[in-house]
Amino acid sequence: DRYKVGRYWDMASTKDSGDYTVGARGILDTRSGHLVIDSVVRGQWNATKAHLMFKNTAEQDIRQFGSAMQFGMEKEPGSQSEYAIKGFQEIIDGIDASFRLKSENASGKGSKLMAAGPFIAAIEQGKVGLLANQTWLEPYTSEVEDFPEGLHDDQVDATGGLYRLLKGLIGKGVTWGRGADVVQAAADKKAGILSAPNLVWGKHPGSNIITPNPLDNIPPGMEIVNG
Repeated sequence: DRYKVGRYWDMASTKDSGDYTVGARGILDTRSGHLVIDSVVRGQWNATKAHLMFKNTAEQDIRQFGSAMQFGMEKEPGSQSEYAIKGFQEIIDGIDASFRLKSENASGKGSKLMAAGPFIAAIEQGKVGLLANQTWLEPYTSEVEDFPEGLHDDQVDATGGLYRLLKGLIGKGVTWGRGADVVQAAADKKAGILSAPNLVWGKHPGSNIITPNPLDNIPPGMEIVNG
C-alpha cells in the first residue's frame, strides 16, 4: 500500500519523573517518503490515566484508519517493562485482537541522537510536515528546535519512533551516524563534496497543511550523515 499510518508511544516511567507520556501519529507516503504528523497527545499522567489515554486514542485511531493502523512503543529494560507491554497489548486486544503492538528495546536504539537520526534526516530533506492549526504544534516544534539540549525530548523520541515504525525499522540495529561515517561525512562536506541541505520544517511544495518552521539547532554533522 502507498500510505502507512501509525502511532508510537513513549511512556514516562512515573507521573512525578518530570518526563511526559507521548503518543505521536503520522501518515507516511511510501512513494515520496513524506511523513505528515497529524496528532500528538502528551501529558504527565499516572498509570491509570496513561492506560486510559492509550485506550481512547487506540479506539479513535482504529475507527478512523481501520486495518491500516499500526502501533509501536518503546520497551525499557527489565521484566516490569515486559509486563507493561503485555498490558498495553491486552488493551488493544479488547478493542480489536487483530492488531499487534510492535515494541523495541530502548537499549537497542543507541543514544537518543542516534535513535532520532533517521527522523532528523527526513526533516532536513523537507520530508516531514505537521498538520496546521493544532493545539500541540507550539510545544512540539519548540521541543524539536531545542533538541538535544532542551529540557524535554519525549516528543522527539515518540516521533522518531513513529518514523522507525512506518519505515519498518523497529527491531533493527542502529547504524545511523556511527563513528567513521560521521567523520567521513564531515570531511566530505568540508571538501565541498557534499552540499548541506536547507534546514526547513515540513517544506512540502503545493501542500496547504504544512507549517514552515526553520530548524537551526541540528547537532554538527547530523545533517550530512546517511541513514
